[in-house]
Amino acid sequence: MGDLAPALNFGVAEESAYLLDYVPASGLLGLTPNRSTISPLTQILSKADKNVFTMWNSARNEGGNGTGMLTFGAEDSVNCPSAYVYANQLDPNEWLFNAESLSSGSLSVSIKNATFDEWESGLVVRTNEQFYFIGNATGATLTEDGYLIVECKKAAQLPTIQFNLGGDQSLPINMANFVYDGSGECTLKVYRYSYRGAPDLTLGFEFVENRCIAVDLDKNQIGFSSSA
Repeated sequence: MGDLAPALNFGVAEESAYLLDYVPASGLLGLTPNRSTISPLTQILSKADKNVFTMWNSARNEGGNGTGMLTFGAEDSVNCPSAYVYANQLDPNEWLFNAESLSSGSLSVSIKNATFDEWESGLVVRTNEQFYFIGNATGATLTEDGYLIVECKKAAQLPTIQFNLGGDQSLPINMANFVYDGSGECTLKVYRYSYRGAPDLTLGFEFVENRCIAVDLDKNQIGFSSSA
């Protein structure tokens, strides 16, 4: 981090977070969106040119590991040279942003808000309507157990669903990245999970991979761009 943050105040945990039991890391860097706390993030950005930081994640290998990079004070133009698509952050203390719909061809379904979670796998939707839309858009079959399955030989040709943020802003979701091949039966990693206050859509690590996520703390916006 060089001259940007010559002296950071780090806390030493009395107990280890459960994630560190299986994640190959020796600590956690506080990227909390909570503006009321003093974290490594807020300390670094106080010395940056702009109150912006960008997270980039590579695709994970078969062992579940990948690489990433944090850029403080700017958008990451090295890993993601294409233009960023921005959405308004609905709560400055949460990674929740506005959205409009999911669409594929003539099909569409309303999505009021969304979030991302690099620890979550797949796509998590809140309503049956959103779940069935993805099933119809991909031509999947609904099992008695409530899973969406597709023919494995056609999994690589699954359509790209457009995630519309409003206006002409949209992001592609390549559904071929959300397939689990379980010994010949391919299941879409799409789940329904409804609880009070749940977002309409949670984007798991398959969406985060090979993508830059920029957070503008002054404008309360979250931006997305794909890797080169």
